[in-house]
Amino acid sequence: MIASTGQELRFATVITREAVESDVVAAMTNLGWRVALRALDLQEVLLSAEQERIELVLVGGDRPDGQMIMTLMERGIRVIGVIDSALAKPRFQAYGVVNVVQYESQNPDRLVQDLAALFQLRQTNGHRNGDQLGHFFCVGSATGSPGRTSIALNLAMESADLGYSTLLTEIDRMGGALAQQLGLINTASTLTRALTSKLPIAQFAPAIAPNFHVLTAPLQPMMLGEVDPRNAEQLWQKARSEFEICIIDIGSVSDLFQFTPLKRRFERLVVDVLRQANEVFMVVGADPQSVARTLRSLDALTSELPDLHIRLIANKVPARLGRRQGARGDFSTEDLVRAFATHELDIHQIPLDLELFGRALNQGRALAEMAPRSNVRKAIRQLTEDVWPVKVA
Repeated sequence: MIASTGQELRFATVITREAVESDVVAAMTNLGWRVALRALDLQEVLLSAEQERIELVLVGGDRPDGQMIMTLMERGIRVIGVIDSALAKPRFQAYGVVNVVQYESQNPDRLVQDLAALFQLRQTNGHRNGDQLGHFFCVGSATGSPGRTSIALNLAMESADLGYSTLLTEIDRMGGALAQQLGLINTASTLTRALTSKLPIAQFAPAIAPNFHVLTAPLQPMMLGEVDPRNAEQLWQKARSEFEICIIDIGSVSDLFQFTPLKRRFERLVVDVLRQANEVFMVVGADPQSVARTLRSLDALTSELPDLHIRLIANKVPARLGRRQGARGDFSTEDLVRAFATHELDIHQIPLDLELFGRALNQGRALAEMAPRSNVRKAIRQLTEDVWPVKVA
């Protein structure tokens, strides 16, 4: 039973299957809630929400009305999906519904347990101590594609696996690389919606794994240039109050400080994030061109923002024999250490495994899911533990 708050907790249902609705109402009643409305559609809930003092709506089915769901959440009404198929879960998440419960026929006790666990999860994640602000980590690179988004995704997965509530987002001037990597290109930008809402970020950020939420940028690069930095600052403050670890893929930092009227707003957006970052991860490829561009970017960053703490992530580093076989003359471990010796950086190296990186990219999955014992995953795990240690229960 949920502890009494001194105020009646009222909910609505939009579940067409009568048997499912009856079990849900019984479970919610058992948890201390009172059914205010059994509606036929979400429009009916929206019209009655204020008069009936509805705080939450449970929605069934595998094809939710996404526009109405987002409207309800904007009005401050929590939404829970009630599903009987695993395929329905991502459809709810695509519209920002973080919490779903699996309905199992003839098992009302399990339904009560799942709902009780869900409410406990919301209370735990949604009420962090305001004095314990989360940490900010930026992941950037010079121009090119050294695997920055893959590194950011896998760092976030490892952070969540260590027990930290983790938010991953992006402000990449090239558009929604993260959405493409995760196969979310058919969904609206959750970052855009979160920027203009006062609701908790978890209402918009799909849960990719336990403790792990994602905000994706617009697929159209020009839309990021229209973001008001003041809205972004409010979002970052909210993120630090809701999550213990916030990882932001900031895209390329080349020419970041060469302001022009057309680029000034976007560059301010990135610089503001860099200034509040606890650490910045610069991802560099093992080829000479990437190394040269990264050296120039590091010079600019340290000149303009001398207090930045930067770690270098050398991605896809071949063994020495691999250098002889590579058409580009890729740098080996020793080469990279010599190239960046003057910057006195912590250098973390991720080994080369083209086949594994290719599969992870095609499947939109983290290495911890598909190759937990691989050397690549072990290197990223070690990096994560070096930055934020294993939590002690």
